[in-house]
Amino acid sequence: MAAAADRHRTKQATGQTRPAAGRADIVHTALRRAIIEQALLPGAKLPEDTIGETFGVSRTLVRAALARLAAEGLVEQVQNRGSFVASPSLAEAEQIFDVRRQLEGLVVERLAGSLDADGLRRLRPGGGRGRRR
Repeated sequence: MAAAADRHRTKQATGQTRPAAGRADIVHTALRRAIIEQALLPGAKLPEDTIGETFGVSRTLVRAALARLAAEGLVEQVQNRGSFVASPSLAEAEQIFDVRRQLEGLVVERLAGSLDADGLRRLRPGGGRGRRR
């Protein structure tokens, strides 16, 4: 069993070995971030071979990462066509922005509650850096 596990390890640029599951996590995290930050736009094709070459991993590990992203709703998998960045409907986009708006409001509320007088002054128009006249 240990020999099999060793066969599934690879050298990374850091010189450390990483199990296959860890490499799939790296691919998942990188693709997830690219989708969320819109570096990969809705409808963009996600070719397994290209992704595998980019990350130096097998297509099997890429498939595992794409399956996780599909379960999260970030990727759509079409049989015999491949994987694509999900394209949310107008209703889904509105729900996402509504949730985001509420979360951002909570963040501002919590941060504002911990500011001192100088911090509050800097938040006011003209009170921050670069706005001095």
